[in-house]
Amino acid sequence: MKNLEIKARIGDISQYKALCRQIGARRIWTKKQIDTYFKVPKGRLKLREEGSQKNELIYYQRREGTNKRWSDYDIAPVSRPAAVKRLLGKAYGIAIVVDKKRLLYQYKNARIHLDEVRHLGSFLEIEIVVKKDELQAKALMRTLLDALGLPQDAFIKESYSDLLHKRKNRR
Repeated sequence: MKNLEIKARIGDISQYKALCRQIGARRIWTKKQIDTYFKVPKGRLKLREEGSQKNELIYYQRREGTNKRWSDYDIAPVSRPAAVKRLLGKAYGIAIVVDKKRLLYQYKNARIHLDEVRHLGSFLEIEIVVKKDELQAKALMRTLLDALGLPQDAFIKESYSDLLHKRKNRR
């Protein structure tokens, strides 16, 4: 599958909750997510744990370094996350763990995430699933960015795992 995505650092999550409601986005859920990243030679591999709910193994590749990024990904459900984490940890090693509270909104084929990431702060992510063509995804991204009014200096090019690595290395 393919996504077009952006990430921005935000201050007040409640402001963006209100904006999501104003544009007609549907609130889907709020969940705690633990993403364990493994040291793989290519792309990124993470185990996403949501408690006793849905757990997934997610592999993705994307070109970093731009505000709007295209991402190719595959997802597999995981029924025994502890066993998978132990096995992949032995095989590859654990790179980093991202702990976040995520609020998900849906607008057309876009997912809007309002995230509170432990040790990093608050963020807004938009992921647009490419259904027909990339032009539709780009147009929808422009529409959402205009509606949400994110300042240009809020956009970040790194993943949460990269930001946590930087934070860890500064200590």
